[in-house]
Amino acid sequence: MRRWYATFVLLVGSLVLASLFVPWPSYAVLSSKAERALESLLSRDGTLATKLTRRTCLVAVGDPGASSSVLANDNDSPVICANEMGSDWTITTVACWADAGSPTVTPVLTGGTATSLLTGALTCGTAAWAAGTVNGAPIVKTFSGAGATCTTTPCSIDVNITTAGGVAKYLVVKITGTM
Repeated sequence: MRRWYATFVLLVGSLVLASLFVPWPSYAVLSSKAERALESLLSRDGTLATKLTRRTCLVAVGDPGASSSVLANDNDSPVICANEMGSDWTITTVACWADAGSPTVTPVLTGGTATSLLTGALTCGTAAWAAGTVNGAPIVKTFSGAGATCTTTPCSIDVNITTAGGVAKYLVVKITGTM
């Protein structure tokens, strides 16, 4: 006796989220279950891709310990937030949080100018997040091959402390975008 099978595959771009191989007679029952499962993955506006392609990179600088020294202007984080995801990463938001004071940071596309990511330096919020103004739609290219080759630059971001301010011991820069 020959049996027939149906394959259900949930794709977002080239990313396979789920794959199910079932006997054909179960198709009608599974079809409605698969549909409900897909609906539960979708947001209210139906944008599954947005949920699955968002990427955030957190860059922590310093040490919040009581006996730690304050941040210095040269406590930079070069070549951080490397894009290893296999597709370009468009930056949509940048925010900064500091434990004290008002340090300023200038995150830039690696090798780029001071305004390659934001329109200017970002003053971190004191125990609160402060948002920067993204300059256009900056793109971080992806590394290729085994991750050691950046064919088209930039493939990472540098987070530079512009002014430490002499008070903050710890700050976090949050960079978010879509793939």
